[in-house]
Amino acid sequence: MTKIIKLFTWGIAALLIVAVLAVTAFAFLFDPNALRDDITRLVENKTGRQMTIEGDLSLSYFPWLGFQAGRTTLTNPEGFSDPIMASFDSASASVKLMPLLSRRMELSQVTLDGVDLHFEVKADGASNWDDLKALRGQDTAEDPDADGAGFSPEGVGGIRLTNTRVRYTDGGSGDSYLIEALDLQTGPLVPGTAFSLSATGDITAGGLSIAGPGEITGEVQIDQEGVIRIGDPRMELMARGEGVPGDSLSMKLKAPALVLADTTLEVDAPVLSLSGTGAGSPWNSIEASIGGDALKLTDFDRFDLSSMKFNGVIVSPDLPGERVEAVLSGERLQGSLEHQSAAIDVVRAEALDLSVFSKKVKASSIFDALVLEAPIEVAEFAPLKLLAKLGFDDIVTADPAALSSMKFSANARYGPDSMGVKALQGMVDQTAVSGSARVMSSGEVRFQLVADEINLDRYRAPAEEPLEDGAAVAIADIEIPAEQLKELALDGTLKIGKMTLVGLKSSDVNVGIKATAGDIRVKPARANLYGGTYNGDIRLDASGAVPVLSLNERLEGVQFGPFSEDLLGSTHLSGKVSGRITASGSGHTSNELTSSAGGNAVFAFTDGAYEGTDIWHKVRSARAVIKGTAPPAGPAEDRTRFGDLSGTATISDGVMSSNDINMVMPFMKVRGEGSMELLSLEIDFRFKGDIVDRPELDADVNDLVGITVPIKMTGTLAAPDVGIDTGAILADLAKRKLLDKLGLGDAAGDAIADSPEEGAEEEEPKDVKEELEEKLKDKLKGLLGGG
Repeated sequence: MTKIIKLFTWGIAALLIVAVLAVTAFAFLFDPNALRDDITRLVENKTGRQMTIEGDLSLSYFPWLGFQAGRTTLTNPEGFSDPIMASFDSASASVKLMPLLSRRMELSQVTLDGVDLHFEVKADGASNWDDLKALRGQDTAEDPDADGAGFSPEGVGGIRLTNTRVRYTDGGSGDSYLIEALDLQTGPLVPGTAFSLSATGDITAGGLSIAGPGEITGEVQIDQEGVIRIGDPRMELMARGEGVPGDSLSMKLKAPALVLADTTLEVDAPVLSLSGTGAGSPWNSIEASIGGDALKLTDFDRFDLSSMKFNGVIVSPDLPGERVEAVLSGERLQGSLEHQSAAIDVVRAEALDLSVFSKKVKASSIFDALVLEAPIEVAEFAPLKLLAKLGFDDIVTADPAALSSMKFSANARYGPDSMGVKALQGMVDQTAVSGSARVMSSGEVRFQLVADEINLDRYRAPAEEPLEDGAAVAIADIEIPAEQLKELALDGTLKIGKMTLVGLKSSDVNVGIKATAGDIRVKPARANLYGGTYNGDIRLDASGAVPVLSLNERLEGVQFGPFSEDLLGSTHLSGKVSGRITASGSGHTSNELTSSAGGNAVFAFTDGAYEGTDIWHKVRSARAVIKGTAPPAGPAEDRTRFGDLSGTATISDGVMSSNDINMVMPFMKVRGEGSMELLSLEIDFRFKGDIVDRPELDADVNDLVGITVPIKMTGTLAAPDVGIDTGAILADLAKRKLLDKLGLGDAAGDAIADSPEEGAEEEEPKDVKEELEEKLKDKLKGLLGGG
């Protein structure tokens, strides 16, 4: 037994000696560099490209049969920008020696250092790997191991790439991508068994203007058909650059599984997390996540996400409350990377208490110049609360219920040139609104809006003191925000079916607004107003040191009674008014603009009346006093009617003055002059009314013909005080009575009778007083015996 053991031991030793001698002989007799030409020739025959192996090839022997190579390059086909497609500085691998005796091949880790790969697509779409793809599937019938007599691969101990550089350039789109300092390592590669994968590197996406370190990990399995499955994949990129909002943005993608089959990628339940920092614009920080049920990418182009959901929190001093939370969901996301397009079905979004719904959101030019288009429906919300969240928390309206409700639908669009809505249909409180509006990239707002009925006084600041019923709307002194107006850019039209503003009611309002660099013009400005029309051209120029307001306004056939009642709370004057005013003023407040105004005006009333005073009754009452008769009965209505009232006026330093006022009343012609303060609406007018004979004049009072009635009007336009100088009337009547006793009673009547009829060509009139004086002198001469 002992002898057998010794023989066995000697046999083993002999085999080892033979093996060592064989390896030693292989080391001395075999030169791996002799294979260099064979290897390069084989590559050239298979690919048509040239491989260059620099330096020596070397071997190691025990316990591994190792192989090492120096710098090696593989050329590109002709017509590409870089002559070299692939290269590495060094490569090494080894095979366990003893398993080779059993025809089993166990490779150690394969290591490559300094790898440089350049994938390139020309403008015509040809790539520098097209010819390599064609090699796949070629006949391998001459494989020496095809009959099963060769070596059986047991796997590879892993792959390690260090100092690797991968480039991709597209001559057609101009896109470029670069991975530098790539360090990739796998676990043991055993057929049919998953292996670990981890890689880190610095990524630059030229087309997106972003760069930063990236990392990927996962458990990889490759089946016989070449399908790659990665379990629990984790990908991360810390991005910086011009294409990144803020200073940096961390993007992390995780999923239960990822499958890559040829050019199709499927990711199960992916979740992309975003975490960014900035200096306040657009944010100080952002935390968000985007997830879905399943993502499929076909031909590395068309993508399909069965459902998606976004949750985010953005913090910035420019945001309402310095913080905004947003939620968005969609039932399906589809698109194409090549065409830079995408569409999301059944989208719901919530932010700032706004709830927005869209049947479909479309995106185009995603990477070049993003365009978003969607029909949207915004559920009812409270605009006042939204404005408070946006930082406008000091807004107080005259009507506490104003800005309490708003909802609308529209076709929304966002693009590099503008963003806005068209086909707008909505409600603001009780007002129906339609039209379109958009904000241009220059900041200009363009709009065409139509509203059915609105009371703008509800949205004005409340009066300091409550208004009595029927009182006019108070107009406060308003500071002109010149600096803000210089930033205002508007171009649009506004049409309103019925409107109330500062108490005035109008209809069929049509307003055009143009604002540029502080120059604001409202033209046209048209409306139907109290049975008549209004036309205006208003300009506020705030581009200079002091704002200037210019007006050119016209009224035609406006019923002044209801107009005055709604504007001033006064019904003293009625009638149909027409007129025109052109004026301008300068100042930093509305009061300064008014008090500095200068210009001119023309006005004309027809079929009017002054309420509260019956001038004819006052004249007859004065007559009764001098005659010693019973006073006339009180008037059926305390008013003075007139047929026409007209005149012209000049405006200077906020005061409107006129010296050619003419008015025709029954039995009286009135002429007058006076002024009105435009700011306070204080009035001071003096009139002289000449009583004239008319067929309707009662015979018992025809002695009043020829008397001049002084009339004065003071107070304010809203509450005028009309007075009759009864003393002057009494003096005139007393004088008339004295003349009658002297036998000159017809003198006054003759003087009036000699005056031309209304409408007749007038001669140079002789003063009535002068005629009376001449006739009185003649009479006295006759009484005294004079010649």
